[in-house]
Amino acid sequence: MFLMRKHQHVDWALYSLFHKLVSLDTTLIRLRQLTRAWKVDETTRGGVSPSLVYSKLKDKSKSERDKSKSSPRSKRDKDQRREGEHSLSEKREREKNQKLGSLPTAPGKREKKEREREKRKKKQREKRVREEREGGERESDREEREKIEETERECQRERGEREERGRKESEKREREERERQREKEESERREREKKDEEGRRGEETKRKRVSEREREKERAAEGG
Repeated sequence: MFLMRKHQHVDWALYSLFHKLVSLDTTLIRLRQLTRAWKVDETTRGGVSPSLVYSKLKDKSKSERDKSKSSPRSKRDKDQRREGEHSLSEKREREKNQKLGSLPTAPGKREKKEREREKRKKKQREKRVREEREGGERESDREEREKIEETERECQRERGEREERGRKESEKREREERERQREKEESERREREKKDEEGRRGEETKRKRVSEREREKERAAEGG
């Protein structure tokens, strides 16, 4: 696979060189044609500006380069070259890692690491046994207990807040109910007073009419 990619890389280099040679040849042919036309124009119509010839050659070579860059084959070759470079870098990295992995370990280094690992394990076992023997709690158990206590405190705080909100809402409803009841009683009292006042006025009017009729009867009797 690597040889195939390497051949592709070489093919791309050869293709690029061939393309440049063809472009150079085309440019030379075009220059020869323009030079011939320049000589003809110079002899017949008074000459052509050298800057015009240079600008024509420049535009021609630029258009050919753009055309070659935009061609599908050029893009495919560029992708293949990028892929070959990537695979080559992967191979170099792989070979480097293999060389590093095959280096001999320093004498006694592995044994020293093993001894240190065993010593750490032994210390951890002794600490765990000592904590269990002394009736203490482990660090993880303490952290778990603190988390549980914190959660319980949070729940109690939220429960207290809910109870406080419920108490305030209940007091507010009772206060509104008392206010409505007071307004109702006040309205009924005013209505009763109004009716009593109207009744008194009616009785007063009735008494006045009766007394007026009695006086009229008395005057009539005196006159008769």
